[in-house]
This record gives sequence, structure tokens and C-alpha cells, in this order.
Amino acid sequence: MLETLQRLTIAFAVMLSVAGAVQDWSKDVPSVSADYYQQTPVCGTIEAEYTAMGAYEVSYAEYPALDVLIKQYKVWYPSALEEDTREWPIVVMANGTGVPASRYEPIFQHLASWGFVVIGNEQQASWQGDGSDGALDLLVELNEDQESVFYQKLDLECVGAAGHSQGAIGAINGVTSQPNGWRYKALYTASTPSSYYASTLNWAYDVSQIRIPYLMTAGTGLLDAGEKGVPEVVEDTQEISISPLWSQEENYSLIPAATPKLRARRADADHAEILPWGDGYMTAWFMYWLQGDQEAGKAFLGEDAEILSNPCWQDIEKNI
Repeated sequence: MLETLQRLTIAFAVMLSVAGAVQDWSKDVPSVSADYYQQTPVCGTIEAEYTAMGAYEVSYAEYPALDVLIKQYKVWYPSALEEDTREWPIVVMANGTGVPASRYEPIFQHLASWGFVVIGNEQQASWQGDGSDGALDLLVELNEDQESVFYQKLDLECVGAAGHSQGAIGAINGVTSQPNGWRYKALYTASTPSSYYASTLNWAYDVSQIRIPYLMTAGTGLLDAGEKGVPEVVEDTQEISISPLWSQEENYSLIPAATPKLRARRADADHAEILPWGDGYMTAWFMYWLQGDQEAGKAFLGEDAEILSNPCWQDIEKNI
């Protein structure tokens, strides 16, 4: 009994240290540097191509939110949209804990440079997916507003969802449990909190409801993955780290077999690094599924998929 209590006490302390590290991110400083795409270490040719900035100049617009917790919607888009009459695909981003859109703007700018209209907000608690749902409501409204720069220029049939940490759960819930969930055609998450970690914080999610192509990533560092030899086990089965390997395996197994899916961990990346370091393959994922870019698809498709032989990535399993 004493040994069990000691193990639980140590595990609880580890949980608090992880939560504390995440909470430290709430400081009002950038989470992603402006030139992260130049600093990010990459090992694959396709990964490098889509880690770089795309061909489009980027413009920005912002809109007030009726919900005081969401505060403001921020939209980055290709400047060419203002003159071009075609429709443009959309990516909706859900925030990590303490990381509103204003703290990782370069990620939005990067995606927009590849031809996406990318929307985020200032919400601090994104796990339910309601902020993402409101973002889509706004874009639907702007697409019908003759005074809007986005009038009839948004491809509401090609929408992607993405999120990091708590935002990963927000992206999943946006797809699976919110009214606009049917609009999404592709999903990307980074460092999704494990079922144990999420239940501790009451952040419920159900990946078994996912029916769209899904790429899930995480890092191998201490906060994401835990560390062998460090007491981090509760009742002999549950690690206290945020997004450990067993959690990726569990979530992957729960997604229906008919759903295109891929899981992978970025070597030497921890919870903070996975947001910028995974961006190249996130961009390629959306380029393939939302823009039909066959070159991007080579990173994931078939037995010769680049990610399978990319030494920067490990623990890969895929059904695509």
C-alpha cells in the first residue's frame, strides 16, 4: 500500500511539472519564430519542400468575435485571392494551452503562402472545438457577403482542421462533435493529449468517430513521450507524459480501418518543437488532400512514402 501511494505521489508530481511547463507558455511572447521554416531541421526532400514558404504573398484580416473568450478571429490568406475569382481551400487552427493565434502567427502565414485561407482566434480553452466551429460560421458568412474580400472565394467543400496539444483535441472535436464537422475533409494533430491525460483535465474526445484522412504526430522528448527509468506510471499502465507512444497507438487503433490514417513521431522534438517541426508534413498533408498536389502525396502514399525512410521520423504506422 505504501509503495502504491509513493508511486501515485511521484506520478502526480510529474503531472504537475508537465502542466506547469505548459502553463509557462501563457507568457505573452511568440511560440514560433518568424523564420522557423529556415531553422527547422528536416531530413526529407519533400519535407524540405513544404517546410519552405510557398509561392503566394500573404495578406491578413481580423474580425471581432461575439464570444468574449474567443475575442477575435484572425485570417491569413493568399494576396492573390483579392483579384483571383477562383475558390480557395481553408484550414482551421485550434489553439494549444496558453497559445492563442497571436503567438504562432508564422504557422498561419506559412500555410497561407501555399494557397490556403487559414483562420485562428484568441481562445484560451479550445478543446471542445466550439471556437473552430465559430470560425467556420464566420467564413460561411463572409463567403456570402458581397462587401467581403472573401465573397464567393472560399471553397467550403475543401476544409482542413489542425491543432496542437489541447488544440489537437479541439480539432478532433471540431470534426467529430460540432455542427460544422461535416465540412472537414482532412485532419492534422500534433501532440494530442493521451486519453489518461485528457480525462484528468476533463477534455473528452472520441477518435473512433473520425471518417476523414488523419495525420497524427508527436515528439519523442520528455514532455510528450516521457522518459524510461523515470517513475511515470499510474496503476502500472498509464504514463503521465502528454502524448506518449502508447497513446498514439491507442488512438490509431480506434480510428476505423476504412479511414486513411498515419501516425508518426518526430525524433528529438518535444511538446513545443513539434508545432513548427511538423509543419512541413502538415502542409504537404493538406496540399494533397485539399489541393490534389500529387508531389505532396508522395510523402505519405504507398510503400515508398518518403516519411517511411525519413530518419527524422520514427514509430510510423499508416493505412494510406
